[in-house]
Amino acid sequence: MNKVLNILISLIIFLFLANSGISQNITISQEDAAKFAGLALKCIDKPYPYKPGNVLGSDDDAVPPRIHHPAFYGCFDWHSAVHGHWMLVKLLKEFPDVKKQMI
Repeated sequence: MNKVLNILISLIIFLFLANSGISQNITISQEDAAKFAGLALKCIDKPYPYKPGNVLGSDDDAVPPRIHHPAFYGCFDWHSAVHGHWMLVKLLKEFPDVKKQMI
């Protein structure tokens, strides 16, 4: 789990730098893009383990992740799921052929 988180953190930093204009010299290969996409897809619909970050006001608030965040319930937490989705969007824009490697 730590290895996956480290890879995701590295990619998030890469995407931030690539989009911020700080450094436009960072590149990744088609093969690496497919690996990163595979990481995001691996957890996109995996509900557990899950670390909730919400405050419960009553018993009614204790619902499964897929109910609380229907679009972003996979991965370890909501925040990671959102980054995984955006990473997929960015990778598909930058590497349109990555879809072929994922099938």
